[in-house]
Amino acid sequence: MKQQKNGLLPAISLSIAQEDGTVVVRKHPLFHPCSRRLHVMLLIMLGYFSIVFMRTNLGMAMTCMVNSTAITLNSIPDLDSVDLLVTPVSNLSSQDPASSADKCPHLIEQNENGVTATFVNDYGGSLVWDTNIQSWLFSASFYGSLLSCLPAGILADRWSPKHLLQLTCLLSICCSCLMPYFSTNFGYGAVFGLRFVMGLGEGFIMPSFNKMISQWIPTEEMSTALSIHTTGNQMAGAVGVPLAAFLCGTIYGWPSIFYVCALLGAICSRIENFNEYKTAANNKSTKVDLIKTVQPGIPYKQMLKSPALLSLLFCAFSTNLIVVLIQVYLPSFFKEVLLLSMINNGLFSAAPNIAQLVAKISWSVLMDKLKEKHISSTFACKFSQGFSSVSVSTLFILLAHYSGCETQWLSLSLVCLLCMAFATSISGFYTSLLKLAPSYTGILTSIFMLAGFAGRLITPRMVAFFNKTGSLSEWRLVFYTMAATTLFSGVFFLVFGSGETQNWDKPKQDDDTPSPVGAQQGEQEVMMVRTPVTPPKRRTNEWAVCFSILLIDIPHFLLYSLKKPHFLRQFKKAS
Repeated sequence: MKQQKNGLLPAISLSIAQEDGTVVVRKHPLFHPCSRRLHVMLLIMLGYFSIVFMRTNLGMAMTCMVNSTAITLNSIPDLDSVDLLVTPVSNLSSQDPASSADKCPHLIEQNENGVTATFVNDYGGSLVWDTNIQSWLFSASFYGSLLSCLPAGILADRWSPKHLLQLTCLLSICCSCLMPYFSTNFGYGAVFGLRFVMGLGEGFIMPSFNKMISQWIPTEEMSTALSIHTTGNQMAGAVGVPLAAFLCGTIYGWPSIFYVCALLGAICSRIENFNEYKTAANNKSTKVDLIKTVQPGIPYKQMLKSPALLSLLFCAFSTNLIVVLIQVYLPSFFKEVLLLSMINNGLFSAAPNIAQLVAKISWSVLMDKLKEKHISSTFACKFSQGFSSVSVSTLFILLAHYSGCETQWLSLSLVCLLCMAFATSISGFYTSLLKLAPSYTGILTSIFMLAGFAGRLITPRMVAFFNKTGSLSEWRLVFYTMAATTLFSGVFFLVFGSGETQNWDKPKQDDDTPSPVGAQQGEQEVMMVRTPVTPPKRRTNEWAVCFSILLIDIPHFLLYSLKKPHFLRQFKKAS
């Protein structure tokens, strides 16, 4: 159906009778070959993959760039009291996970002369950048994003999100191409500058993506749509990390990682240009009706006083701690604690991302189906976030106690379970973010990103503070900190979180005949793409089931595993 040409902005039809009496029609379900909404989400996912891959490739590349032997020697105050063991790790990668302690070099505390032995797993890099320098390089892009996220939210609400994403991708491609040359010729200061510039563009990613989603996806499909587009994160880990490990082992070395990333980014950016519609209203395959909405100024005061938004900020902080740990530091953990070879490190780092992808899609589809028939949107968000927070905290504690090079498969299984539990939060706080105030998605996302980037900035500094030599005891402190912050944010969201549109974002509808845009001063025509759906009647036992699982079953499992870990040993033998 062709768009009416009367100067008015159209609103999307959604096959639901809205509160103002507008009847809307949706031609296809989300998972349909002809669904334009699905096409848009897949394009967004592809763009997200390319940008995240260019941002996170430094995590795997860093393990190949640095000289681990020199870094360890510089961190040891008394070299006479330490034996440094630097041996090839090709044999370690093929060991039986249930091997005895004498096959794990880092377990050797003293030799026959009473001298402490330290094992170094070196991939043959040449750059002497210690953990403090590495933490600054990892966090450089987050400083840039912190500076640009607020302007990005305003521009995403007023300008084309597609054009913003194209500029971001172009900036990331240029920085990736320059990274190898700057690293070897100008030092880590120049690399910090490149990463900072890359971060300036990254600040536009989430506001632009979220604005496009809010314009295309109805409420009952929101969790599933978010899972599809954020799958780009897991694709970057599942495909990008093994690819980076392979490239690192070739004759071209670690510089080829950045060149291949730039090439993939250029290809994805070109494919993204085939998406001609910046909003669903511009799509010829979508039936449109007309609504006039009076949109007031941004209610900053009500936003900042909203407990629901405050709970989102806590979740954004704790979640981004985990995101950086998984995307950036997981290869380092596998290298230093599990003592994996370069290729096996890439394969092990890919497995948690694949598990996270499967869990994210499955859980979000389940939540959307339950919201249609059984549970309210708020309950779905709270249950998903609460389950994720408690499960992730539990698995961090288990990982701190049972990981090691003698339990490689058990450690990998715990990391995969942790990522699967973490994936369920996409139906929790992130879905809540897009439902609180659809009219202010861009600015809300920017506020949300401020809290998230605070977590991303703290993670590298925290890891560098605890982790000096890469020992398991140092990584345990990191895992304990992650568990505490995740649990606190989950409990806070259970109390104050919401999955419904807030009162300060309910625009006034004009019952008169729509007038042209700008007919009255102070009024703004906006597209009502997302449809408020009256939630079904809650079941009386919703919260009883939720708190039973979160406060009884999962803590009981944690206590039982710590007191009687024999079932974990049996699992380790079976692996």
